[in-house]
Amino acid sequence: HEHDFGVIRVGNDDNWDVIIANIGVQELVIDQVIVEGDEFSTNFENELIIPGGEERTLIATFAPQGSGDFAGSLAIFSNDFELDGGPVNVTLSGSGILAELAVDPAEVDFGAFIFGESRDANIMLSNSGDAVLTISELQIGGDEFTSNWDGEDVVLDPEGSEEFTLTFGPDAEGDFEGMLTVISDDPFNGEADIRLFGTGLPQPPPVIGLNEQDYNFGDVFVDGF
Repeated sequence: HEHDFGVIRVGNDDNWDVIIANIGVQELVIDQVIVEGDEFSTNFENELIIPGGEERTLIATFAPQGSGDFAGSLAIFSNDFELDGGPVNVTLSGSGILAELAVDPAEVDFGAFIFGESRDANIMLSNSGDAVLTISELQIGGDEFTSNWDGEDVVLDPEGSEEFTLTFGPDAEGDFEGMLTVISDDPFNGEADIRLFGTGLPQPPPVIGLNEQDYNFGDVFVDGF
């Protein structure tokens, strides 16, 4: 006996109905179910009694926690006298795929410049996993920081990437900090934070400027003479 759950995205799971039939007359008692493999489980609790000629359903679940191929098994013990205390063995298999957000850089320093001006910096958001990644939102905390995200979902295929532009525009002097939060369907890093900081410098004081070149007015008549 065997069952392949197929390809399941990490963060999701898939169920398989294991139909156990009693083709005898006396009650069939399932008194133990042993599951091998961390990604596999069942809903078996204590014992399952199946009258003669009837059947019951045991639910087996595959919930991968990472990418790759996984193998497991079920061992179903009962009072079936033909098995002489041994189990019915079921081989389980399945594959997991993972969407994984990667952020570069992990923080952005805009440096120091005169307030009233602005400065841009780019960040790269990538999918380093093997399942499609959806970025649903870019949230920015800090009034001095903005981004060019247009509000639409960004869908990245495996190994795909998208560049965004962040802008720092201080309206006063001082040190400023903000946070960009990237919200995606990465099951392990669904809210990735990027620290933002920069400094607004005071505007320089006014400085008078004169034309230092010599100027010759030439000859000028006095009173028209």
